[in-house]
Amino acid sequence: LTAWESLGTYERERENNEEAAIKALLEAKENIDGAVLNDATRGKSKTWKRRGDVYWFIYTDKSPRLLLHKDGAPDTAASSYMRALVVETRGNGKPKIENAADIGNKLLTLGNTLFEQGLDKFNSSDFKASDAAYAKAFTIFSALSNQDPENQGIQRQLAIIQLYRSMALFNGGEKEKGIAMAKEAMEAQPKDTVMTQNLISLYLAN
Repeated sequence: LTAWESLGTYERERENNEEAAIKALLEAKENIDGAVLNDATRGKSKTWKRRGDVYWFIYTDKSPRLLLHKDGAPDTAASSYMRALVVETRGNGKPKIENAADIGNKLLTLGNTLFEQGLDKFNSSDFKASDAAYAKAFTIFSALSNQDPENQGIQRQLAIIQLYRSMALFNGGEKEKGIAMAKEAMEAQPKDTVMTQNLISLYLAN
């Protein structure tokens, strides 16, 4: 509850009083990190949703006061949101999710951001870091797919991530893993000729 109240203070003050806002956000961080360890609150979707929100704001807020706190913030936000999707169930056994739409939108943003990071790392020939970013993006989109298995856009995005990850692996020296990943992408989207062309190009390069 204290974390939630502090987060509200942050949102109210961040336009007019940066110092007070950041102080409240860091207080929210301290309290929500305790809440996810407590037996009474760690099994609630809203606990993990709020933890995701705290780290989301730490990640997205441009205040220099937060520079020392940003390391790992997007990963923590993403893992917290994903936990919020599965940690609590209703009496009928179905998931009880705190503001599922907001979680979905923020996970989508984090997944796309990681995918773009993978592209940047690939273009700078840091293939190991590129693959790591793609792998995190794949985990996020997999969580979204579990929530909406009929969403063809998410299914295609998963295959696209595998396509780009195959190239990162291949160019990083892990040729067999790269080809295997390209095959998975093609099998996931067999009608998409881009997936087939990529697999052929990797076979030829090998």
